[in-house]
Amino acid sequence: MPETETVHDLRKARLELTRQRAELAKVLAGPFEQQKTTQAAQAFEQIQKTIVAIDAAIQDEISRSTWPLGSSISEDR
Repeated sequence: MPETETVHDLRKARLELTRQRAELAKVLAGPFEQQKTTQAAQAFEQIQKTIVAIDAAIQDEISRSTWPLGSSISEDR
């Protein structure tokens, strides 16, 4: 089954974020500098949360693409 454009875009975003996370890890592994280290840690945490959210979105998109044609999820109101 071909990958949807949305899944492709999510994977590209994830790849970029993992690159940024690796750069922040270098800062965190270096000498402690109060402001620089604190900012890097905060950015690292936010990026990690975003990666987790992207992983969930990818799984959701993949599962939605396997639903039978014409089916949908309805909400009881």
